[in-house]
Amino acid sequence: MSLMSEIQNLHCHTTTSDGKMTHAELLQLASTYQISAIAFTDHDSLVTPEVLSSLSKDSSTKWISGIEISSDSNLHIVGLFVDPTNPNLLNHCELAQKSRINRMQKIVVNLKNIGFNISVEDCLKASGGESVGRPHIVEALMSHSENLITLDKLRQKMADDSTVTNKYEAMMQRGPSQYPYVLLLSSDAYFPNIYVDTSYQVNLDQSVALIRQAGGLAFIAHYSTIKNKISLPDLEKILANKRVDGMETIYGIDMPDWQSDCLALQKLAEKSNLLISGGSDVHTADQLMAFANNKEYSHKTIGLVKKIISTSGVDTTWSSF
Repeated sequence: MSLMSEIQNLHCHTTTSDGKMTHAELLQLASTYQISAIAFTDHDSLVTPEVLSSLSKDSSTKWISGIEISSDSNLHIVGLFVDPTNPNLLNHCELAQKSRINRMQKIVVNLKNIGFNISVEDCLKASGGESVGRPHIVEALMSHSENLITLDKLRQKMADDSTVTNKYEAMMQRGPSQYPYVLLLSSDAYFPNIYVDTSYQVNLDQSVALIRQAGGLAFIAHYSTIKNKISLPDLEKILANKRVDGMETIYGIDMPDWQSDCLALQKLAEKSNLLISGGSDVHTADQLMAFANNKEYSHKTIGLVKKIISTSGVDTTWSSF
């Protein structure tokens, strides 16, 4: 077996949350790109046993039932090998999705108040279901050409502000797809009072407890996205106290300094004797292709699942392993 067929992507999203592929489509494409394992880690959403039973038994790619929980500490926690029938986790997902719809409705009002053309119906159409995330709001926003002009005017205001030069340059480095998030749709957005957080949230320890109660393992996801809010020393304390089972140390190739960040996290995980995971936070077919084709990046994931299973002894019932 070649090295390329050993790569794994343990952070993937589907149409159950804000991804663009169904579970079957994601599995098929992963097989095409010789990715040996993927994890379905949708935002506060679970893959149903019915969907899992319908997946191709002939696929060369193995799958893991997972979830990504947003905690109120700004950390995102990925759960792997979770039981999608666990009542507590199902109840969490129901509360979280209702809260997401409520948040979307408030954000739409705020965006309209500053001149954007957007509606609740636009966002629901983008989501295709009950799980409405920020990417769906962005998709709805960008579907109207006049909004692009308004967004560029806001970008120029940020460019002229010398107090946020570093943040602006980081946004520009990641490209136009990040403009709406940095300018408007995040808790530390340049223009305040547009973004609204969800009314229902669980904290870090509650997130981990939900995952563990469902038989899964809890990993801190893509730390670089919140490293300006949680310092490495604070993160080290979380790891040292075993408040999680592990962390993603391979992720975020589109993020500035991703290589140095991931190296630092690898050392922290090893110091605390925690599990490591990784994946490219896949939402689209193009993102999965980019992951598979970037050997420097994707080859870092070789052997992750085998080591996680052998080290933790986790129950693999809710996976094809």
